[in-house]
Order: sequence, then structure tokens, then C-alpha cells
Amino acid sequence: MEGVAPLAEEGAKPTGVEPPTAAAPAETVAVPPGPTAEVPGISREPAAQGAQMPPPGPTDIHAVARQIDPDTFKEYDALTQRRDTFRRWIDELQEGRDDA
Repeated sequence: MEGVAPLAEEGAKPTGVEPPTAAAPAETVAVPPGPTAEVPGISREPAAQGAQMPPPGPTDIHAVARQIDPDTFKEYDALTQRRDTFRRWIDELQEGRDDA
């Protein structure tokens, strides 16, 4: 067939491509900070036998956020209540117009 490259023979290596080699210890790449980075207050050392673990905190993200900044959530709750009131008023007005 014209325009089709012939199939490579079994075991043939592509030209101009070097196989990967194992990196020497001096050539290792530094891992950027992330989930595996050191976290302040958390030790990677195994817990001592008989040591007590601190009680688990709340697992609900909303509860954690409310603990972090309760004043913000007081305002948020007030605004949510106002929003619900306005929605109720709009629904009541629409029902009144539908009945008329």
C-alpha cells in the first residue's frame, strides 16, 4: 500500500528515543506541599501505647463553620429568615392574583 509505513520488526527500537533510566538519588524531584506535606500539630510518629486520642470533632462542615465564626452565621440565619418571609409573601400575592 502506498503512503503506509511498514510495520516494525518484533523487538525493533524506535530511533532517537532513549529508554527511561532510574534516577540517581541526587536527581530526585521535590514533592510540592500538599496532602502529604507536614501539617502543624499533627505528628507522623505512631501513637504511644495507651495514649488517648483527642475526642473527634464535628464531622459536619456546616457545624465546623458555625464554630469558627458564629457571628457570621447569626447574620446568615437572620438573612435566611428574611428571604423565607419574602418568598412566603410573594407566594401569597400570587395565590391572591390567581383566585381573582
